[in-house]
Amino acid sequence: MDTTQIFDAAVIGGGPAGSTSALHLARAGLNAAIIEKKIFPRETLCGEFISREAVVILQGLELWDGFLALCPNPIHSLKFIFKNGKTLKAPLFFTAYGLSRGAFDNFLLTQAVKEGATCFQPMEVKDVKRLNGLFHLALSGESQEELHASHLIAAYGRQSPLDRVLKRGFAGIKSRINGVKLHIPAKYAPGFPEDEIHIYAGSGIYCGVNRVDNGILTVCFLEDRRGYEASPKMHLKDLLIQNGSFKEIFSSEIFDLIDSLPVYGTGNIYFGRRNSVEHGVFMAGDTARVIAPLAGDGIAMALQSAGLASEALIKLHRKELSVPHAEEFYRLMWKRTFSRRIRHAGLIQKAVLNSALSLPAYAAGKMFPGILQYLINSTRG
Repeated sequence: MDTTQIFDAAVIGGGPAGSTSALHLARAGLNAAIIEKKIFPRETLCGEFISREAVVILQGLELWDGFLALCPNPIHSLKFIFKNGKTLKAPLFFTAYGLSRGAFDNFLLTQAVKEGATCFQPMEVKDVKRLNGLFHLALSGESQEELHASHLIAAYGRQSPLDRVLKRGFAGIKSRINGVKLHIPAKYAPGFPEDEIHIYAGSGIYCGVNRVDNGILTVCFLEDRRGYEASPKMHLKDLLIQNGSFKEIFSSEIFDLIDSLPVYGTGNIYFGRRNSVEHGVFMAGDTARVIAPLAGDGIAMALQSAGLASEALIKLHRKELSVPHAEEFYRLMWKRTFSRRIRHAGLIQKAVLNSALSLPAYAAGKMFPGILQYLINSTRG
């Protein structure tokens, strides 16, 4: 690495938010760097639901044909199944897709590099300092290398040691809310409809299930671990017992299969407020704010926030905006774009995790058939 080189912009993280940010920056003529700590393709926690908003962005970026070449699974409807087996179902009124993050993230990172971004991988940012108008990033490795950039986007995900480095107010908070993903071969769920996404509710847990690429079923659940001491896999098994409809989609081997599968997870997920700009660093994707997973909007928010953050930095680089104005532009645009859907998704998640509200929620859904469709729309951009 040339430690004397100064990049116009650096992006920490090569996921959807990071790679898309770098792609925008490179297309605008900026010398952009991506620092990603993992070798791709790799899996990570995600419901792997590509919503209408994400589809529109991919089409606008002229990435649609490449995306379809990954063979994503089309999804057209949502079914919500309560603990007591009661069901609400609604069409999405748009075509969504299921695609593994291993395939999707690798695709986006490859596109960013093709557009001219430089990728340092595997490489981890250990420290961030801002001196004399430049960001100095201390990188992992015995050589103690540094990367220098005029502007910086952080897109490293829900949580990272960098949250403490950047002195973010929520760093260290123990929410006791965990997210866990498993990939289950679809042959173990022979009756599961390919074009649906299901959400199964239980005591202190809800689980999304949808088909993705390569004959795989994504099983992704959020669990409230307050008062629950058993392992996440045991919590999933408890849901299979509590919610008979969930158990019915799988073959009899499911309990033993769960024990043998790798899990991808994040503990103590913080869903509260975060600053979208910290110490001059523009936050994108989950780094800026985590939306409740049942909204199915996390990937779309990553792509949208990447567009907003890169737009602000491009204007700043071209001296169309000053530093304070670029930061305020991003704060306002982020709030205007995401606040409503995050608020609604959070309220829905609290209700779903509270078993006492399941019967009233089902009754309301039956009395007002359009309510599920309203909730779907209220968490969309």
